[in-house]
Amino acid sequence: MIDAGETFRPQPDGCFYGWTVDMRDRIGGRGDAHDPLRNTFIHCKADAAWELEVADGRYEVTVCVGETFYGQERATIFVEGVEFCRDLRLNRKETRDLTQIVEVADGRLTLTSHEDSRINKATRLNHLRLRRVGGRESGDP
Repeated sequence: MIDAGETFRPQPDGCFYGWTVDMRDRIGGRGDAHDPLRNTFIHCKADAAWELEVADGRYEVTVCVGETFYGQERATIFVEGVEFCRDLRLNRKETRDLTQIVEVADGRLTLTSHEDSRINKATRLNHLRLRRVGGRESGDP
């Protein structure tokens, strides 16, 4: 699914996802990575969250932060309140995949970040992957 920074709504692919505020002006790209999932990113901001409508349950979530040209000074990501990184420093052209298990109890997977006004460097989010774990789909009762 492609996120173009729009607010939470039904998307053309039939899923419901998006940001709590319009983020279309915060999309960026460098085209320097061999992996197309790392070529574009969104500059996160403190007063915005990204949400995806999902069934309640446990999910393995992977987020990719960083950028394929500039470095990242203070990458911070939380998913469902679980810290994936806080003030993570990445070198020039470095991206990093971070994976955790989270629990969704309100029908929406929620990602938040911060924008550090002290250094004017917002977290750059490249992509997110999720997989449901546990529950009926994986054979658990």
